[in-house]
Amino acid sequence: MAIEVTPWLFAFSVFTFFSLALVKRCAELVLLESAGRTASHGRDYRTEDLVVLWPLGIAASLCAVVVFGLYVATPATEARYANVQWLWLMAPALLYWFSRLWIKT
Repeated sequence: MAIEVTPWLFAFSVFTFFSLALVKRCAELVLLESAGRTASHGRDYRTEDLVVLWPLGIAASLCAVVVFGLYVATPATEARYANVQWLWLMAPALLYWFSRLWIKT
């Protein structure tokens, strides 16, 4: 059984992994800031970039949840899965996971 790479899967993956990359970068910058440094050696990021990176990462994670919800709402998804209502339970779970990830950073 092959997995079909739909635009929904692609968009969800892009937003999810972009958010994960930004949470990693923000965590690194928070550690630098707590150590009293402003820049990381070998990287072009500075602690001042947190003002931009933080909201961008949160927005990317929210976009991933919205894309997932839009995918679940499509007629093709209803035709593919017998119990689509179970997929709807994943949206709040994803929102909780992303929120916890960003709050803990």
